[in-house]
Amino acid sequence: MTRAAEPGPRATQALGWTRSWEMVRFAAVAVVLVAGAWSSPAPAVFHLPWPGSVLDLASFLALFVLVADLFARGWVRPPTPVLLLAAVSIVLGLVSVSWTTNRFASQLFAVNSAQALVLLWMVQAVLRGVRPRAVVAVIGGWVVALLVPCALLWAEVPGYLPPSTLDPTSGDYISYFARLSHPWIGRSNNIAVLLAVPIIPLAVWGVRHRSWMARLFAALALVATVMTLSRGTLLALIAGAVLLVVLARREAASLWRWALASLGASVVAVLLMFLFNPASREHMASRTSATNIDARGDLLADALAAIRAYPLRGQGPSVTPSFHNIAIQQLVDFGIVVGVLVNVLLVTVVHWWWFGRRRRETRWMAVACGVAVAVQLGSCLVEASYEGGFLRNLMWLSWGLLLALYAAEHRFGHNN
Repeated sequence: MTRAAEPGPRATQALGWTRSWEMVRFAAVAVVLVAGAWSSPAPAVFHLPWPGSVLDLASFLALFVLVADLFARGWVRPPTPVLLLAAVSIVLGLVSVSWTTNRFASQLFAVNSAQALVLLWMVQAVLRGVRPRAVVAVIGGWVVALLVPCALLWAEVPGYLPPSTLDPTSGDYISYFARLSHPWIGRSNNIAVLLAVPIIPLAVWGVRHRSWMARLFAALALVATVMTLSRGTLLALIAGAVLLVVLARREAASLWRWALASLGASVVAVLLMFLFNPASREHMASRTSATNIDARGDLLADALAAIRAYPLRGQGPSVTPSFHNIAIQQLVDFGIVVGVLVNVLLVTVVHWWWFGRRRRETRWMAVACGVAVAVQLGSCLVEASYEGGFLRNLMWLSWGLLLALYAAEHRFGHNN
């Protein structure tokens, strides 16, 4: 009986290099995700040309690892609609410098657009070849990493309090404690936009593959999203559930046990929040009053006036206050023609998930991910989340995680 030939020195050296590079890649993903979740201002020792965060510093690492991984393991790229949206955003930021009243804001918009693409692309590239269960663990770790600063904020741990520019007696300051909020990402709406993304994909994947880990992470994300009391995100989630029923009825029907348990846990969590958190009880009236709705009407009137003032070229990114509507904001910033183009590209990203060419065996995963992106963008129709460059980067980072999960399911299927 012949013995299998042992690997030679070159093969052993190559195997060692491969494993070392794999560890570096995974460590880089962990650093980027933690930097995104713990997005405190960058230390003063790092002199950035803009008011940066630790995520900005981690983006340089992401770029290096992305280039090295593409060189070492071959080419992979984001979907065409994502690339087009990134390219158009970068060009618009650079071109608008010529007419905007805030040239720095336009330059920063271009930089943030490029940074968002790098973060998405790096996560997609580095996690290729990883089994779905490992990607699920990464996404679950991202959810936990987002929630830890929120818990430390509520515990009033020094260094995790609301921005020092706010008066501790003001409603804006107290609202950080009334609803689940993040000390650096922002109040409830901002963190809700990120937490809502993994709910449906992880729940669908977990039920299909009978993974308690995925279902647990999905439930945790849902409970936390409900605790933000973000009406826009919660309405978008309801609409997303309806879309899932329409587009993937079988998968939607399989979620009923998980949905009942998770919604029950969400109700208990909210009741406990109001029972033991005085700030939540004091600000309950603001969640049920029509004051914010009236304010949205005033914002719409202001937005229409801004569009009429500069209908063709727009006013440039970040010149006007946010109008809490992602579609209208593009028209204000870039004019009617280009603003409509940007909105079409945003819709095309969702369309790619739902109607792109797919193997029948993995279409359900693509639909679930597309619904997650639709929920996120839909919530931005009544919130200011997408306009902020920092939060937009985190949103694109979450898209990269969805691309990695779909690619893993497409490659490995049931061998997860």
